[in-house]
Order: sequence, then structure tokens, then C-alpha cells
Amino acid sequence: MVKRGNRIRARIHIGISGELSSPLLIGSGKEEQTDMDVLMTHDKVPYIPGSALAGVLRNYMENHMGGQEADNLFGTSGWGICPNDREQSEGIEYQSRILVYDTLLYEAYVTRRDGVRLDEYKTSEERKKYDMQAVEDGARYLMRLEIIVREYQEEQFCGLDKAIQHDLRLVEFLIDGIAKGNLRLGARSSRGFGRLNVHETGYRIFQMDIREDFLSWLDWNPDSVLESGTKWDLEKTDVEIKSIMHCLVIPLKIKNTILVRQYNAWAWENPQGDGNLQTADYGQLTLCDGSAVIPGSTWSGAIRSYVASRVNEFLGFSGWQRAQEALDCFFGTWSQDTSTKDRRASRVIFEETKIKGGHGQPAARNAIDRFTGGTGEGKLYKEVFWVGGSVNLEIRWSGHSLNEMEHKILCGLLLWAVYGLWNGLLSVGGETGVGRGIFEPAGAVCLDSHEIGHSQPYLRAAAEWCRGLKSGYEEEGA
Repeated sequence: MVKRGNRIRARIHIGISGELSSPLLIGSGKEEQTDMDVLMTHDKVPYIPGSALAGVLRNYMENHMGGQEADNLFGTSGWGICPNDREQSEGIEYQSRILVYDTLLYEAYVTRRDGVRLDEYKTSEERKKYDMQAVEDGARYLMRLEIIVREYQEEQFCGLDKAIQHDLRLVEFLIDGIAKGNLRLGARSSRGFGRLNVHETGYRIFQMDIREDFLSWLDWNPDSVLESGTKWDLEKTDVEIKSIMHCLVIPLKIKNTILVRQYNAWAWENPQGDGNLQTADYGQLTLCDGSAVIPGSTWSGAIRSYVASRVNEFLGFSGWQRAQEALDCFFGTWSQDTSTKDRRASRVIFEETKIKGGHGQPAARNAIDRFTGGTGEGKLYKEVFWVGGSVNLEIRWSGHSLNEMEHKILCGLLLWAVYGLWNGLLSVGGETGVGRGIFEPAGAVCLDSHEIGHSQPYLRAAAEWCRGLKSGYEEEGA
């Protein structure tokens, strides 16, 4: 082990406050209420454990600033062990300098989400129905970090002030990633979960060699960092941060109705308006404030399925599954038979979208016997679908994980889906066989805040990619 100057020279306390801007799922590993329950304290307050938050922060820094910078702040992974095969002399190990505390979620509403895996014909696959808990957006949080500046940092940067400023720039980079939605927490982050808004940030520095600072630190309440510390102005940050994420924004209008099912006691006020609520067997998925949403998983499944169908037609595969597997490089592993070590995460994030406008419409339906024409016994049920409204579908992907040609190919594949949405060929949600889930254009499609005026380069790149796949399969004799 290398001897290092371990004397503590300063402590930096950091506070970050804000709210969830999308659902959050931090699983507890228990299945008491659903197939995946949210992690909670003993008094039923959802929280983000410090270990999970530290892992996400480290991974983000390592991917975008390099492993050496991540090691310097978060410590090494073990004796001579380095992620991404970095060079590290055997026996060198040092402890993390950053303390990441548990983050409680206040004013949180825990809801239940239903999920199902669909096949090529939008029919649920056997034994692939599941449900899970999630913390809805709007929950408030106060995230607390503490960085310890040691003697060797002061020597490395030729001064304590320079060492402190270097650490503050690292934290600014992490906060910027959270604020822009590039850094997400919890499960299903590629399906719109785990995004946080940042409202206020601040820090306070205590130099341990200064008596007044040391005594203040002993009596100081860390929860007051935003009230008594120095505020950050993220709009004027001096951290050079390149655009990490690409974002495709697609404005759409619901042509008629839509129904993304929610089964947990959907209720609406009766027409007489006397305040009494009536319940339905299922209804459009809504948040606790009554606003309707289309989950990222719904968008992902519908768009990937549509693109796979187009790829299947182009390549002339005998089965839809082959086309799905061809898309694994962009949308993640599709086959459940793939071994765990060979599975890929999706490179594409489909944001959960709120429906602006529209309203719920209750309806009673029944099943008709095909032979007698009468109502089937016990087949009367109530539903609440959503009428009208508009959405801005946001699809994101990392600029670091794809080269320029792959970026064009992915954008072209997604534009195939856009044209399918515009022309009613791609419908979303349930009961699409009776006309639900059909959209029409509500504005120009924008890529990275710029309108796509000429889509031909992207569409051509997608077509050339398919031709390359077809040639490769023909050479293999497939």
C-alpha cells in the first residue's frame, strides 16, 4: 500500500434540494404488496439509500470524466482491482473521500403500476403479468453529501484552496447531470423513471486547522446547509460540460381516445355531481392529482414493436423475433433466454409523458355470446378511457454510447415510428382494435432543440443499416 498524507484539512458539506420529476423505483427486495415493493423506513417513508446513490454518482463520473477522477473521489474498488481494465499498480488502494447520506422523500405518494409483456400481436404472454410499487413525481428531497479534503490533495493541487475548488467542480458536474436528466436513480431509468428536478444547491466549507471552523463544525446541523451555506448558481457554472444526451421531441395530439390500463380502484364522480364516487374495473393510468400519463414502458414497447415489424419486412425474416434481436444494440436485450452476462441495457430512454387536456370518460361494456347474441353471464364491466389531449413525447439517448453513424441510424429508426404515429399505423395502449391510442401530428419534430427540416439523411442511414444486416445474414446462410 502506498503511504499517503491522511490528515484531514477540510470538510465540504453539500446540500441539493428538489423534487422527483418522474416516478422513482428503489426496490426493497420484498414482495409483500406487489412483485417489487419500494424501499421504506420503519415509519413508511420512502428513501434513497446512500449506497445506491453513491454507486450511481460514481458510475456517472467514471463514464464521463474518467476512472482516475472517480477513484480519487470515491476510492478504489479493491486491491489492484480496476473497473474498465484501467492501469493500477497491484496493492494500491485508498478510501472514499465522499460521504453520501440516505435521502428521504417527503410528501411522497406510493402508487402501484401494472406491467405485462406483449407478443407480436399485442397479446399478453403467458405468466408475464407483474405489478410494482413506485413513488410518484412531486415528492420532495434533500440530498446531502460530505467531501473530506486530505493533506495529499493539498499537496497534489499546490494549495488547499485549489484542492477545494477542484472538488467543488466535480460536485457541480454531478449536480448538472441530475438537473439535466442525464443522471438517474433506481430501476427502469430507461423507461422514464428516476429523474430529479434540482431547485436549490449550496455548500459550506470547514477548514479543520482553523479553530473557529472546527468548533462551528462540531455544533453545526448539516440539514441547514442550504440556509447557512454558500449558494450555487448552476446557470453560471464554470465546469465545461459537453452535451451528453440527445433528445428527440415529438408533439402529438390524441385523435380520439386512449387507454393505458390501471386496475387499482379507478373512481370517478357520477353524472349527478352529488359528490359520490363510482368505481370502475379499470381506467386510464393517472397520477394522484388526476392527470393522465403514458408510461415510458408503453412508448418503448409500442415503438420497438413497430420498428421491429418494419425491419422484419425489410429483411424478410421468417419470424418477428429475429428482427427484435437485431434491435438489441439500440433498445436492449429483448429475448428472455439470453444469459445474464450477455444482456444489454437499453441505450434509449423513453420519458413518461403527461397528457395535457382531455378528460376521463366512463363506459359500461359487456361481452356478447357469438351464438345467441345475448350478454355473456358475468361479463359486464366498467372502464374509464381518456378522451382528447396532447403530449410531447421525449426520447433520449447518450451521445457517448453511439458514434455519429449509429446516432443517425437510431434517429432514422425512431423517425419510422414517428411517421407510423402520424399516419395511424402505430397505435399505443390497450383496445387499439376499437380505435383507441391513435395520434396525429401537433407540431414539428425537434432534435436537440432544433427542428428536423430534412429527415432523409437519417432515414437513409436506417435503410443502409438494414441492408448491411441483410447482407450479413445472407453471407451466413441464414
